[in-house]
Amino acid sequence: MTSRDWSSDVCSSDLPKNDSFRGVPAVSNKVVLGSAFEPPYFQDFNDENTLDLYTILDDNKDGNTWVWNSDRQCLSTSYSDSKGSDDYIITPPMHLSANKVYTFSYRMSGDGESWPERMNVTMGSEPSPYDYSYVIMPDQEVFNQKSKLVRAYINNVEDRNVRFAFHHDTPAGRNFYGRIYVDSVRLESGIDYNAPDSVTSLTVKPGDKGQLSAMVSFKAPTQKISQSPLTSIHEIRVYRSDSILVGKVENPVPGAVLCVEDELGGPKLGKNVYSVVATNEAGDGLIN
Repeated sequence: MTSRDWSSDVCSSDLPKNDSFRGVPAVSNKVVLGSAFEPPYFQDFNDENTLDLYTILDDNKDGNTWVWNSDRQCLSTSYSDSKGSDDYIITPPMHLSANKVYTFSYRMSGDGESWPERMNVTMGSEPSPYDYSYVIMPDQEVFNQKSKLVRAYINNVEDRNVRFAFHHDTPAGRNFYGRIYVDSVRLESGIDYNAPDSVTSLTVKPGDKGQLSAMVSFKAPTQKISQSPLTSIHEIRVYRSDSILVGKVENPVPGAVLCVEDELGGPKLGKNVYSVVATNEAGDGLIN
């Protein structure tokens, strides 16, 4: 069972009524019922109703807080030129199993260098975010107009439900105000402690003389996530743009220096981002 939202029509007995008239019903606030989401979890905010399971707190009570941005189909902040910002948006609860590593990620952007805004992201077990002590992203200025992927690993040692809080906290007194945009909130399935650690020494060399190719080099991991020795690896896979499989190396020796060439289909002109993951009998390991 996963979390669901619920609301009801409420008619106050104090509203005017007679034999033929009763007060107009109002819809109550939606609340979360049921157990937490089991990863993998993904929210792209393509519809305003996706906010139904999120909690929004306008802490400085200025009427400006997190909203659904219909133009960009994402979350965005609002701004106040008098009180600054002190606003939270909190995810629904998500279940983390003991002795696993989880990857939490999201994309964020701003309105440009002339309109920086400040935000931090934390994680905790309580519905209220004020005591969340696990820092996903420390307080920082957000202004890049190009969407940036933020990824954090969570080393989880106990079975629990958690929430993630995005805190907009730009101080008052600035002569400029922009917005922060948040999209693609994701929690990957947990990775077993006995899976491989991430590869190291990852480098990408572009093709010679403008050729649309690239050589991806890396060193195979030598230990598990638990830090115990890694005795075998089933395969190592190389991806472009997170989802395009470039190639793989089967049964590599732990610690070996390896190369995979990306030429079939070819990288696109511009910036190409590569990721590498090793796998063993416990499953996929950490991504580099």
